[in-house]
This record gives sequence, C-alpha cells and structure tokens, in this order.
Amino acid sequence: MKLPLPPPLPRRLSYVAAGLLLALGFGPSRLDADADDAPPAPQPVRVTEVEGQKGVKLTPEEMKRAAIESKVLPPATRLPSQRAYGVVLDLAPFLDAAAQLTAGQAQAESTAAALTAARAEQERARRLHDAGENVSTRDLQVAEAAWQQAAATARAARAMNQARRATIEQTWGPVLAGWMVRSSPEFTCLAKGEERLVRIVLPGAPPVTPLEGVSVERPDGHWVPATPVSPAARVDPQFQGAAYYYLVPADAGMAPGLNVTVSVPTRAAGGARPGVIVPASAVLWWQGQTWVYLEPKSGLFARHAIATDQPDEQGGYFVSSLPAAVPVVIAGADVLLSEETRPAVAPNAD
Repeated sequence: MKLPLPPPLPRRLSYVAAGLLLALGFGPSRLDADADDAPPAPQPVRVTEVEGQKGVKLTPEEMKRAAIESKVLPPATRLPSQRAYGVVLDLAPFLDAAAQLTAGQAQAESTAAALTAARAEQERARRLHDAGENVSTRDLQVAEAAWQQAAATARAARAMNQARRATIEQTWGPVLAGWMVRSSPEFTCLAKGEERLVRIVLPGAPPVTPLEGVSVERPDGHWVPATPVSPAARVDPQFQGAAYYYLVPADAGMAPGLNVTVSVPTRAAGGARPGVIVPASAVLWWQGQTWVYLEPKSGLFARHAIATDQPDEQGGYFVSSLPAAVPVVIAGADVLLSEETRPAVAPNAD
C-alpha cells in the first residue's frame, strides 16, 4: 500500500509555507514509489494542548528553521468604527463637464476681448466724427452697431458660462466645480488617473462635512486611507443616503464602478478603546474566520480568533480582544496552521 500524499494546505497558505514544512520534516519524510509496503516514517508530535486548546509546540531549532517570529505588540487606542459603502466613480462625465466649462470660459473671454475692441473702435470713430475728420455719420453708426452687437454677444457668452457652472455645481458640488475652474492640483491628479473619486454614504445622521479617518477596502483586501473632499450635491442613487466625496489612490483594482466597503470611525460612548495594531503578516483566514497565533509560553503557539472590522491606515488591523503582553506571531503563522491541521500519518493496513 502506498503512503498517502501530503494533505492539501488550508486556505490562504502559500507554497513557501509548504516548502518550509517539507524542509523541516513537517510532513511525510519521503514518498518512495518502489516501497509500497514500507512503514511510514515516524513523525515528531508537535500538536499539543496550549491553555486548554489545541496548539503547536516547536523547539528553538524548529522555530528558527521555519522563520517563526513573534513579539509583544505595542498598545494603541482607536475609536470604534462601523461599516459603510461606496462606489468608485466613472470620471468621464466629470472630465466632460470640465472640458465644457473650459470651453465656455474661453468663449466668454473671447467675446469680452471682441467687446473691448469694438468699444475702442466706436470711441475712435466718434472722436473723429465730432472733430470733423474723415468719418461720416454712417461710419459712426456702423461702429456703434458693431459695438452693441459685441456687447450682446459677450453678455450671452457670460450668461451661458454662468449657467454651465451652476449646472456643474449642482451636479458635482462647489468644491469639485472650483477644482475645474482653477485646474487645481487635485483636478490634475484625477485627470491623470493618479487618484480615484469615491462616493461614500456615511451611516447615521449626515455630518455637515466629510468625516476624517475613513478607510476604503481595496479588492486585494488591504485598506487605504480616504481623503475627504466635500458633501455630494445629490443623494446617492444606489444606496439612497447622503453621500460624500473622497479621494483614494488609483491602484490595486480600484476601477470605476467598483463597489467598496468603507470603515468609518464613530464617536461612541466611552471614547477610544485600548488594543494593538496587528500587522497583516500575522493574520490568517481559515474556515470562514480570521486568526492569529499567540505564544503564551516560549515555543508554544495557540490560535486565537480576531475581528478585522477596524483596519489601520498604515496597514494591519486594530484589535482589542488580544490578551495583554502576550507575543503575537508576526511571521510564519501559515507554517503553524499547516502543522496544526496536518493529519497524523496512519500506519499501513494489511
């Protein structure tokens, strides 16, 4: 009877972890196709009980070879947060509106310049006519008519430009409209695709201005800070609530039309809560839950469930449920999970 192949690794475990397991002997020592009846190689017993639950026990040499690293995380405080939702906006209408505004402004400036020239010509013709120079009454009337026509054209262009700007402000709000008019650095970043504009519906009573400390989850699971811009001029048609504009970096799949999950800090009773910032390298996703490994005693590792609903702007997650002063595994947690969940090699049956 052939020895069983190594079991598949749990979800989210890397091939690097699998290679480490084999190199350390955390699996069948060999697979010999010619030795079907050979007894299985004895395996070290590393799964044990740590403070009443299943855990992993490693020697210092095994920890070193597996690159297991743990440390006591420094304390931190954070306000509680809650979830909100938003969408990455398609900026084509925004850029079209900016182009129309620019064209309208250019038209208004052009007609204003033509009015100035017509006014100067009318005044010159009147002076020459009054002085008895070679300007007839008919020539003066022509110059005055041209001036009046230029004035009417300028008024129409100015009114059209003002109406266009008012429409843009009603659609995008005065802040974004101002970016268009000034060609501000923020507008340039949006036009170049360096940042994305996200419309977010904040929970609870609508604040007057966008809240600070908001984070947006990227498609790869990482969280990025969102820069507040302004309240949206219209109710969000998808989520039916008061919406606000934020800027986020245009990377990692933040494509227009993407629905995003948002973390919003809340001013809950009791203020900020104590906890720690758990780095992303320490976090494991397995069996529908999120875990970290703790090292309550040297060489003993126990899995601990955590919540990841409070992302940190610098990466990782704020967690308030971990015991104080207990080291957290920040490197090699996937190796520990592989060893903990590896089935024992059963002896061959005749």
